[in-house]
Amino acid sequence: MNYDLDYFINKFEAIPKSDWCIREFNNELDQKCALGHCGTSIEDGITPEAMALMDLCKVRIDSINDGFPGTHKYGYNPKTRVVNYLKELKNV
Repeated sequence: MNYDLDYFINKFEAIPKSDWCIREFNNELDQKCALGHCGTSIEDGITPEAMALMDLCKVRIDSINDGFPGTHKYGYNPKTRVVNYLKELKNV
């Protein structure tokens, strides 16, 4: 599998905003963060797909997903922040 920026942009754009969460891989509502959508969990650890995502990013993707200070320029919900950040990386 070729886990490149286009792969992750397309993957995350297809996931509804309501299926995203912050500060957890997944929650009781079955919402997930960016790494959770790549199969990462506390029980199973980090997947190869999640590792590829982390390798592509110049900052920790969880900081973008969770809305750490300075990341709101990418949007005000986790999906939008992650997708916009990845699109910015593609255009650099």
